[in-house]
Parts: sequence; structure tokens; C-alpha cells
Amino acid sequence: MRKLIILLIPILIISCSTKENSSSDSKFAPTEDSFSTENLIEKKFKEFYDLNTLLKSYPDFKEDIEKRIENFTTGTRAIFEINDSIKIVNIRQKGAFIKVSDSVDMTHVLFDVITDTHIKTDSVLAFITKKKVLIDNEEVISSKVKFTRVVVQDF
Repeated sequence: MRKLIILLIPILIISCSTKENSSSDSKFAPTEDSFSTENLIEKKFKEFYDLNTLLKSYPDFKEDIEKRIENFTTGTRAIFEINDSIKIVNIRQKGAFIKVSDSVDMTHVLFDVITDTHIKTDSVLAFITKKKVLIDNEEVISSKVKFTRVVVQDF
């Protein structure tokens, strides 16, 4: 039995060392089709809303949560006011993407604000910045989403 183990260990070591690295063929490798930009926008807006809700519920962690919220906004953080009676649902994209520059696209994001008395549809602008990043000698596209409020004044 000991001779068999001594014989199998070198064979196992040799077979493992000569095996090619097949990480690029992995079924877990992300593909461009595995997520859409619309889903990314919806997920990031939901995360942004959840962070604002956490900030309201847990003021002890204000500094840490505000730093994370800043990653989602351009300029001012006052996208919407959170209180106990407000719930945001039905987050969706309105219309096609507008190309702002080579790496930045813009779109409208609509969402329904539900209060105790009524339902109102509101919107923000989403800016999607895409950048090519080199990870392990492989080019990957990094996407970042930021939101801003558009205020139209009546004159």
C-alpha cells in the first residue's frame, strides 16, 4: 500500500503541474452578456436608496455611509428626501442612452415614490462611466454609475 501511495503522489504532482491554466474558459468568468447596463443602473439606484435609508435609520454610522453615498452622486447629495413614510419602487430606465463622451453615457431613471397618501413618479439622471482596466493581463471594462437631480424652474 505504501508503494502504491509513493507511486501515485509523483504522478499526481506531475499531472497537476503540466495542466494548462484554463481560467479564461471558466464558466464563472463574467461575460458582457451576463449583465446589462439597465440592470446595473437599477441595482446601483437601489443600493443608493438603501444607503440613504440606512443613513436615516442609523445616524451613528453617518460618516461611513455618507462616504459611500458620495460615490453615487455628482455634486450635491440631495437627490431625494427620505422619511419613514416614503418607499421607492418600480425603478426603470426611460428612453435610450445618450452618449455624452467616449466613456460616458447618460439616461433618465424613473421611479415611483409611494407615501401614505399618494404615488408620484419622479426621475433622476444617471451617468454611466466606462473605463478599460487591465486585470491579470486581461482587459476588463469597469462601469461606474452616478446620479444627479435635474431641477427645472418655472419662470
